[in-house]
Amino acid sequence: MIYWISLQDMLGYGNTSALRTLLDRFGSPKGILEASDEELIKCGVTKAQLKRRGELSPKAIEKIIMTTQKENISVLSYDSPMYPDKLRNINEPPVVLYVIGDERILNDS
Repeated sequence: MIYWISLQDMLGYGNTSALRTLLDRFGSPKGILEASDEELIKCGVTKAQLKRRGELSPKAIEKIIMTTQKENISVLSYDSPMYPDKLRNINEPPVVLYVIGDERILNDS
């Protein structure tokens, strides 16, 4: 989950149009985050997004994870089977969803 949260921070919210291309090219959030600037730019990552890569410290990510666990918040990454199909298919899907309650209802029609 660490890499998914880092990727969300890098891409930002509402500007994730390159997500599918990046996952197809690099296979995973870790692969994306470790790719060269040149490779990422070829896949549609902006300079502003590149600048944000790695800005979220491991300590900050750990705090996010601990808070979600403490508050009983589910964290659904884009590759999770519980991630809503309708949301997965929009142009700029969120990389990560934070869900309070029963995430199973997200895929109810």
